[in-house]
This record gives sequence, structure tokens and C-alpha cells, in this order.
Amino acid sequence: MLNICFIGHFTAGGTECATFLVANGLSDKYNVSILNTCDRAPSFNLDPSVKFDYLKTGCMPKRIIYLRKYLRENKIDVLITVEAMTGVLSILAAKTTRCKHVVWEHANFYQNQGSRWIQKIRQIELYIADAYVVLTERDKNNFINNFKIKTNLEQIYNIANQQSDHMYNMNSKTIISVGHLRKVKNFVVIPDVAKRVFAKHPDWNWEIYGDTKGDQYQLIKNKIDEFGLQNHVLFRGRCTEMDTAYQQASIYVMTSLQEGLPMVLLEAKSQKLPLVSFDIETGPDEIIMDGVNGYLVPRYDIKIMAEKICELIENPSLRKLFSDNSGHGLELFSQEVALKKWSALLNSI
Repeated sequence: MLNICFIGHFTAGGTECATFLVANGLSDKYNVSILNTCDRAPSFNLDPSVKFDYLKTGCMPKRIIYLRKYLRENKIDVLITVEAMTGVLSILAAKTTRCKHVVWEHANFYQNQGSRWIQKIRQIELYIADAYVVLTERDKNNFINNFKIKTNLEQIYNIANQQSDHMYNMNSKTIISVGHLRKVKNFVVIPDVAKRVFAKHPDWNWEIYGDTKGDQYQLIKNKIDEFGLQNHVLFRGRCTEMDTAYQQASIYVMTSLQEGLPMVLLEAKSQKLPLVSFDIETGPDEIIMDGVNGYLVPRYDIKIMAEKICELIENPSLRKLFSDNSGHGLELFSQEVALKKWSALLNSI
């Protein structure tokens, strides 16, 4: 039985959730472990058979040495690097222990992950890794068109929960958005959209779920106060029962500047919510069928986003239709499909 190890910087959020779902799913065929490069405890449930550990702290050379020791002591056959930047740690460690190395991209080609060296790092990984996994078909084409690729480039969607059996809440007057309050999530435009929506529909509200830390929180709050939206745009902080939060809402809205494959859209889709999102690189157009189960809004167009939300608010039958159609395409993100592709990849290398 192969020994598989996922290594990444896991701090909750979509990347950790996606990794844990795959790790849990593979644990009945392989010995699976997860190695966190920070000291944060798991935020999502892990199968009891999945080993969770932390990489020792220290300077980069020491961390590479620690990782090599971990790989050897645990006889790891395949190391799966979660996010390309983590490859700075894992490339040398994997090659010097002769274990197979897979890079699992969780951003997209256009995201730099906070480093001006990211494209050079990706190019190196596309040369020397045993496989490189991207999240969407659009991003696979981006990589093919912009890199010289010598490894096996695969596209595998993240796993999403299949459709819930709960009834869509026709009486809800709540819009919901979920994610880290980081610049890339672009929650700072929510008050700008909200003031247009609530000028027409003052009996509705907008709930934001995510950490209320950092400068983005203050920027958003300042706008809320400036526009007098204190009773309409509400911070709910972190929530351990997000399924309940989705089920109590009426519309899901995503404002991100960029995404890899937005898990929040898949989560909301599985809970039968109509979706509204900017049509950004990459992900939304492979999740939302425009005019069928949601709206794809020209990127960053606040005015049109507000208009589409108002259209849904003013047409309960349209919201219900979008909810009824929410399951379209969800089978592409099933556990069965994803794990079949992962198993085929692992066995092939």
C-alpha cells in the first residue's frame, strides 16, 4: 500500500477543506498523512486513519532537512505539495529522498500567491515534478499556453458535497458571502453593492462569514458606517455550522478578484442557493450556468451585480427556479469522480 503525504500551509478555508476531503477519500486505499507547515490545528474533520503532523520551524534550509527526515522516517512514496509556493520547501526534499512528487495548484495562473517568483517556481515544478494538478479546464489551458511542460499536467476538480435534501428557504431575506477577509476576496465592494440593493429592498440583509481580523475588516466596516448600512450588512465571524447558515439564506454572492476553484460557490450550490458572482479567472464559469442557476456578472461591475441581485429579490419564482436548477453540473465535483482521477494519477507515477 502506497504511503501518501500532503504538505501545505493549512489555516482553515477552502484549500484545507479540499485537501482534507481528498485525504479522507484516499485513506481506504492508501496510507495517508498530512504535514502542516504552520502550527495551526486542523479546522475540518479527518478520518481517524489519516495521520496529522507539523513540520518543525526554522530557517528554510533546516525545514528542508526536517522534511527530508520526515519523508524517510515515514517511508513516503508520494509527496503531494498543496499550492505551488510550498514547492520551495518540497522540491529538493522530494528529489533527494527519491519519493514521487505531485504539485497540486490551488490558485490559478494569474495569481502570484504573494511572490514575484511564483511563475519561475511553477516553471521549475512543471519540469521536474512527477505530476502537476490544476483545478479547472480554463486554467489547464492557461498553463499549456504559457509554460513549457515536461511533466504530466492533470485537471481534477475539488470535491463538493452533493446536493442537500433540505427545502430551499423561500421566506429568507438574507444574502450571504463567506471567506477570509483578504484583499483578494474583494469584500470591500459589498457595501457599494449593498447600498444599491437595500435602497430598493430595505427589508433584506447581507451576512458576511469569516475572520474579522486585519485591515480589510476595518475598510469594510468604515464603508458600512459611511453608507449607514449597520443594520443591513452584518459580520458573523467564523462559523462551524456553515450548512445551517447557507440553508437560512436566500442568495449567495461572490465578489472575489481571483480564485482557483471557489469552494464557497460549490458549498452554496450544494445547499440549493441561487448564485451571483463576478465572471473572474477561474472557476465561476465552470460552476454557474448563467441564467440557469445563477448569474455571471462582468468582472467587478458593481452596478450590474446589484441589478442581478435585485432581479432575484423581486422575482421569487426565479429564485426558486435557480434553486431547483442548482444541482446541474454538480456531478462533475463528486467524490467518486475526483478520487477516481486521483487514484489513477497516483498509480500511474
